[in-house]
Amino acid sequence: MSVVVRVMGPLEVISHGRPVPISAGKERGLLVLLALQSGRVVPSERLIEALWDGEPPPSVETSLRVLVSRVRKTMSQAGAGRSIITRSPGYVLNVDEVDVVAFEALCLRGHHELADRRFAAASATLTQALALWRGERLAQAGTRYLQAESDRFAEVRLTALEARIEADLARGRHADVLGDLAVLWPRPPAARRALGAMD
Repeated sequence: MSVVVRVMGPLEVISHGRPVPISAGKERGLLVLLALQSGRVVPSERLIEALWDGEPPPSVETSLRVLVSRVRKTMSQAGAGRSIITRSPGYVLNVDEVDVVAFEALCLRGHHELADRRFAAASATLTQALALWRGERLAQAGTRYLQAESDRFAEVRLTALEARIEADLARGRHADVLGDLAVLWPRPPAARRALGAMD
């Protein structure tokens, strides 16, 4: 676990066990955007649109290159060289672990386990996925694009919680889910399903 990026909550970058300080807002935003597509190329145009909220300055291509250069320098000084790779038509994040990638994989596995009626396994997997969240929102959710992504992941998170409650109810662990049902109460269909399963 050499280089880790965590975006489900405040941004955290860890290189060889030590935090990497990324202080500037756009630099943090760049890392979050790349982390959401970890291992895949994010086109420069998408980065520009997201980072400058649709209002880029005239020299925005140069500004983006400078931004990438600054983040690369910070990461390199922390022993995380080649974390951001240039690959046409943009850039790709190249790190060992990204929490959102692990979260999505665990959610997928947990839903499959639930569909297979492997309730104990589904509960454990989805609990592990939900534990990756360290806050209510994605990091740097200040621009329209990242706000939309944060909202999307909030829905994925609630869906995972619903599935974990369903798995626990199937195991007869009704008392264990009461606190979680309070989170779902503003979502009537989910709440009704969960409460109905307790009758």
